[in-house]
Amino acid sequence: MADSAFGKQSKLNSVPWKYCSVSYKNRNLLVKFEIFETSYKLLVTDLVHIYSEQLLKTDLLSRTQKLNPKIEVPTSRLLQEIESILSEASSWNAGKMHYLVEVREAVEAPVLKVESHFAGVPFLWEFYLQPEHAEQFNKHVVFPLMYMIAELQRQQRELIARLKSKDAEIDNYKASGATVSRRQMETLPFNEETFRNDMNNMKDVAENLKMAVSNVFSKDAQKLYKYVVLASDEAKTLKSLTGC
Repeated sequence: MADSAFGKQSKLNSVPWKYCSVSYKNRNLLVKFEIFETSYKLLVTDLVHIYSEQLLKTDLLSRTQKLNPKIEVPTSRLLQEIESILSEASSWNAGKMHYLVEVREAVEAPVLKVESHFAGVPFLWEFYLQPEHAEQFNKHVVFPLMYMIAELQRQQRELIARLKSKDAEIDNYKASGATVSRRQMETLPFNEETFRNDMNNMKDVAENLKMAVSNVFSKDAQKLYKYVVLASDEAKTLKSLTGC
């Protein structure tokens, strides 16, 4: 359904989360956003709560005048700057774009204060977030992560099946008299139980979890997020059309 307030179909549901280099109450933040011709939508989560901000043209210009009274900028150029700020979330306070971001605690939700430069002039922007309902947390965080786990399990099953098929192919070659030209390249047949036991090493799992939030939303994971959400939407559409 089209978003009447923003005048077009929103694609924010399938936009993957970006890892932020700042935190709120000692919890990592993630952002996702969508830029329109004269407005933007922003979602922020600390993986406990979800917050949002939606600004239309009038509010954009009003906030610009309030925070940057000496700057006059077209809405389109302002939105380009906001998009640049949000796109660099993983390198706030450290990246080459020099976006200095402060997370302030408010009554109901955090405020993101961003200091940068616009056309060589100091520029200030603040995102005044509002708490969202739990349904939005489920829609944008819980369900997509469940879909990602399910898809990764499917891919793992397929990979294991292909490894076993390769082993069977190698065994067939050996039965026909073929040999490995270099013995150091010879490998043991794949054993699924051994593989799973190796992967369940507590020390390795704990080490990997140290960077869990940033790794889960790496570029490859972002592609997977978008893919599974779009696939889920398509499945729901097909179900509504077929009634089964």
